[in-house]
Amino acid sequence: MSIEKRGNLYRVTLIIRGKLYRGTFKTLKEAKAYSKDPSGYFEFEKNISFKELLERYADEEAKWHKGAKQDILRIKKIQRDRRISSVCISILCAKDFNDYFCRRLRVKTNRNTLVTECTLKKERAIMHSALEFAIRKGLLETNPMVGVMKLHDTPHRERIASAQEIAMLCQEVGWHGTEIPKTVTQRVVAAFVFSTLTGMRLGEICELERSWIYPKSISLPAGVTKTNRRRDVALSNEARKILNIILPLNLPKVFGLHRGSVTTIFRRLRDKLGFTILKDTHGNVIQEALRFHDGRATFCTHAAQKLPPLALARQLGHTDIKMTMRYYRESADRIADLLD
Repeated sequence: MSIEKRGNLYRVTLIIRGKLYRGTFKTLKEAKAYSKDPSGYFEFEKNISFKELLERYADEEAKWHKGAKQDILRIKKIQRDRRISSVCISILCAKDFNDYFCRRLRVKTNRNTLVTECTLKKERAIMHSALEFAIRKGLLETNPMVGVMKLHDTPHRERIASAQEIAMLCQEVGWHGTEIPKTVTQRVVAAFVFSTLTGMRLGEICELERSWIYPKSISLPAGVTKTNRRRDVALSNEARKILNIILPLNLPKVFGLHRGSVTTIFRRLRDKLGFTILKDTHGNVIQEALRFHDGRATFCTHAAQKLPPLALARQLGHTDIKMTMRYYRESADRIADLLD
């Protein structure tokens, strides 16, 4: 048994009959009382609030996830909703979750847009995982999310970067693809161009090391890819040229970029150049704002003219060809040209 202070709370750890149990208490007196009375401790655990369950789930399980940072942020956001976080887990029901999702759908984000159902699907997945965690710990017998309203999938994006937009990005930062990118902003644009030539994800580019690079390919280890499977990425002549320009910088990581800052810098460049969302007079979206991840779709769209479907899926790291189809975003004008 151990009692550890964490901020303003006390964490009790017990091992009973070879099974590990943990609980969080507001006072040292409560922590000591339940550490001496296991039956009372377990009874108390089953009456914890949903907020306390989420905190325990975050501390014991979510923090080890690959996307731990985003998961923890979503957990904290759920905890700030007192109408659901204050409910005892033993009396949670589908209505509590349905009401939560209905409230969230009416909330506006910092960009003055409504929360999408895609965002809520991620929050729903975290809630479901936390409740399954409670079942494994013996705090619940069944998952109360059974029967919760279904959330619709957001329509797949149709945006890719045009050659003109890529040229404008390079011109804006003063990098023309032939000289060493000296500033962070120039390296962000170089990374985006590299993504359009290889289909690599932002996280993979940011983690890229010199030792993974071979003459005609990059060997990505399992811990770097989103799917946790190692993958070999083929390099075109243009992609190799960019690497040859970047490598003389001798940075710890090839591009020397942090994922969070790349997203921010790219968004600022995009907004400055006007690559933002376009709507018609009725408010319908006719062109989506450009994102860094659209570089991956740009590669897929262009490479589909040269590579067979299975080779393209392998390059992108997809095991299901349906996922590859989401990244193929050829315009109607281009298809019309191919038909002639």
